[in-house]
Amino acid sequence: MAGKKLFCMFAIILNFFNANQTINLMKHFRPITTILAALLISGAAIFYSCSKQESSEPLSGGAQPDISSTEQLIVSQIESFKQKVAYIHEHPNFKSGESMIVDSAIWYIGATINYTYSNAGYPFAKLHRDTSYFELELHNTYEATIEKVVESYDASLSKLSQSYYGIAEEDKKFITATVGATGNTLNGNAELRIITITGTGTLTNHEFGEGEAYDFDRNATYDCNGVPADGAAKIFEVYLSKHFIPEPTGNWHWFFYGEETAFTLYYKDFVLNEVKVNYLDYKIFAASESVAPITGETECLEFDQNGSGIHEMQFYYDYLVEIIEEELGAYSSNLYYTPESKILSDDKTIRDNHREIWHTPEIHLQRRGKAYFAANDPPPID
Repeated sequence: MAGKKLFCMFAIILNFFNANQTINLMKHFRPITTILAALLISGAAIFYSCSKQESSEPLSGGAQPDISSTEQLIVSQIESFKQKVAYIHEHPNFKSGESMIVDSAIWYIGATINYTYSNAGYPFAKLHRDTSYFELELHNTYEATIEKVVESYDASLSKLSQSYYGIAEEDKKFITATVGATGNTLNGNAELRIITITGTGTLTNHEFGEGEAYDFDRNATYDCNGVPADGAAKIFEVYLSKHFIPEPTGNWHWFFYGEETAFTLYYKDFVLNEVKVNYLDYKIFAASESVAPITGETECLEFDQNGSGIHEMQFYYDYLVEIIEEELGAYSSNLYYTPESKILSDDKTIRDNHREIWHTPEIHLQRRGKAYFAANDPPPID
């Protein structure tokens, strides 16, 4: 017990010096009362957490895994923010005077949601995306008080819960959320966007069967056999998530955090056939009426078209994995494929009134950490 108290006192001191997130160093010379108030809420929040069991408390004793100092710092920052949220919830009239820049607020909101609730890596059969918007009230053009950040965090959780519980399927888990700024509202506040992804069902297939045939269109609701199913683009997304995000084993889960990076793949950069025939001409699906008429067979990704013995779904999926892995080599080893990655489908009449159809993979990357506890379900809707 004495050791725990000593840790708590030490944590207060360390928390004060976590200046990038708790006291905005862009303004070095704040009044002493503001600094003392920030220290007070930080210390109060940590004492609060030391006296109250948290559902996200790491494994204890010999079960505590070895993690890097960087990972430990990230977890400590998120836990510190969670403690402040809990303290402000229990003391709604408390005013700390602490401020946070918008970018930091976005970091904390997104990281804390995923750290607490994410189930990334589970092999889901279907991904559900939803986009919502909420505000962060600013007291100048780039800062918000910690109390307003907590209000926005609560608003983001409400949006998450509405999306999650709005999905009818019982077999579901929240996967991840991405929080970002879209600009300022007319009243001068920051408009924030939250993209949530929820998974349903369990992916059991490892290869595409001969009887599987999917429409290229991302928005398709039936396969080529008339059976209700997603389009090929969304099917690829499920398999890519399974490939690039290993399934956790044990009492821990992945969580994504930090600023997103993205890159787009264009089919014309991955030519296979110099003489086009509208069949496996590129490593990424594409076809054009300037080559040959686009028929239902062209639009359908199936097995053994033209007697090739090839399943188009497997053909394009294997190349997507190869291309993405190669592209990832150009980025920091700390950035990982996220479930927000998607395969867009286009169907347009362009050059000389010729119709063209194609896929455009949009790959999103973020930092990834491990949280050593079972992810919680999103809070129920109020």
